[in-house]
Amino acid sequence: MNFIQFLIAFAGLVVGVSAVAILFWYFSKALKKNVIVRDDNIFTIVQLKELDQYPNLLKNTDFKKMGNWTAHDNGHEFRGTANVSKETLRQWIIDKYHLKAHQVIVTVPEEMKVASALPHF
Repeated sequence: MNFIQFLIAFAGLVVGVSAVAILFWYFSKALKKNVIVRDDNIFTIVQLKELDQYPNLLKNTDFKKMGNWTAHDNGHEFRGTANVSKETLRQWIIDKYHLKAHQVIVTVPEEMKVASALPHF
């Protein structure tokens, strides 16, 4: 292998690796933009488990300020777009209604980063 062939192979390797890295970077930006955040609100599911009496969170004005919510499953589950983090929301519900940690489950399905999710352009 002479020096010219080496330079051509090296330049091809540098350009090829750079192109693949840039492609993955653009793809990750598109997925983050289209899957994780929509207008600074994050789709969130709040589930209440093993309670004798389930509180009506929709009547609480502080809960309403934390997002746009709808009740499901006879008031055992609330779905909506939260404007606070799931940790903040969970801790607020536990403190406000004096619940145990295992009784409040806050899930953000979009954090699971489903592999089949495609960006919407």
